[in-house]
Amino acid sequence: MGMTHTINILKNKDLSLVAIVDKDLDGIEKKLSSSDGNFSTGDIDPDVLASIHKYNSLDACMRNEDLDAVHICVHTDLHYNLAKKALSAGLHVFLEKPMTLDVSQGEKLIELAEKNKCLFMVGHVLRFMSPYQHLKDWIDNETYGKLKFLSVSRFSGVPS
Repeated sequence: MGMTHTINILKNKDLSLVAIVDKDLDGIEKKLSSSDGNFSTGDIDPDVLASIHKYNSLDACMRNEDLDAVHICVHTDLHYNLAKKALSAGLHVFLEKPMTLDVSQGEKLIELAEKNKCLFMVGHVLRFMSPYQHLKDWIDNETYGKLKFLSVSRFSGVPS
């Protein structure tokens, strides 16, 4: 998902991507020039990607860059420590789903974000998609009567 976030940030005229953090600095250039599956950079100019600073740790990035926010797109077992580090530094955080593996850790992150007045969002993006918003409106407004039961499935393909 980090590549998806990278592409979306670069395409947004109101945002600046100042750094990419990946523990595998040797492999990051290969990922950034890939055209496969989740790593596809689409139509992003390779020179733009090459000009972005790269770090192998969030600590190094936070020491060297003037950051407003971080997107955390790593394995779920790493979410808590990285989000805690960023929120403790007063940075806004967009955290990929699921938030954490432990409910109490999620609650601690919410408290830390509130304490430090940081925006904190988890990437549960389905709620922003128009079909889901319509469904929620229908349920809230009882358009088709009071909801008795709902079963929803989402299908997506396997990345190439």
